[in-house]
Amino acid sequence: MTDRERLLDELRPVSFVWLTLAVVAGGLFLAVMSTTLVSVALPTIGRELHASAPDRQWIVYVNALVCTSLLVVGGVIGDRRGRSSGVFMLGVTLFGAGSLSEELTSQPTT
Repeated sequence: MTDRERLLDELRPVSFVWLTLAVVAGGLFLAVMSTTLVSVALPTIGRELHASAPDRQWIVYVNALVCTSLLVVGGVIGDRRGRSSGVFMLGVTLFGAGSLSEELTSQPTT
């Protein structure tokens, strides 16, 4: 084994750790951004749905409940299928596609 191959073998685990950290941080960013967007849009949601203050609180609670429930279900599926099955990346991709489609379909009225 040459020095170059030995050096590459030593660097692979380090770069994999940073890649894993970046992917998980990106998923966490999406989850936090989702909750923040619901909180920011809450006045408009309440006005459009004619929701009272307790109803608006329920909107936030239900959003958090759905997100955390799906997170637990995704974690169980990921544990059963194994680390290399790509369940996390599938979940992040579906979440991103749903957010993108929501943004593209909701046109402001003037």
